[in-house]
Amino acid sequence: MKKLILTCCVAALCALSFTSKAQFDPNTKYWQLGGSLATNNTTFGNLGREGLHSNSISLNFRKGKFGENNVAKGWLLDYSLLTSSGSTLNTTYYQHRFGAGYFVSKFQPITQNLALFAEAVGKAQYLYNTSKGSTGTDGWAATIEGNVGLRYSMKNKWFLDLGTNVGTLQYQSMGDVKNFSGAIVPSVGTFKISIGKTF
Repeated sequence: MKKLILTCCVAALCALSFTSKAQFDPNTKYWQLGGSLATNNTTFGNLGREGLHSNSISLNFRKGKFGENNVAKGWLLDYSLLTSSGSTLNTTYYQHRFGAGYFVSKFQPITQNLALFAEAVGKAQYLYNTSKGSTGTDGWAATIEGNVGLRYSMKNKWFLDLGTNVGTLQYQSMGDVKNFSGAIVPSVGTFKISIGKTF
């Protein structure tokens, strides 16, 4: 059964493939719609009986333009929802993030249809936290993140991106609480997928 599913997937990708030059020519514009999922489960305390669980889902829209050397630059809009719960919390907390920012992506074609990419993203976000019985608090954040992934080019100038986050720096202010955080190791719990079209 697994072989049949794998064969069907390969056949579908081959049917969508194109055999012309990769779509990274200077002045080529594109739009992209995607999202990501992330999860984090932390255990601590006596025998790991206490824990904190967080999950996030995000949606984003991008518009970019290629320059020289397979480098694309553009702007983005995004929304994400983070939920946090656990044995040390009395309830589930929700954080809504509305963001806008700028990105720079560098592509390295490896075949006619596939290319590796690395990108840097900088964005500002409006934050709104709420929980059951809470009136909610708001704040803001500034974030810089690094992502890597794979672009698969299809027919009719469509493409599919698969990626993950490899590092993040963030300053966040919520009322009287301000903090700076960062991670420079791959976040294996984050998975990003998007589809787009060049024009």
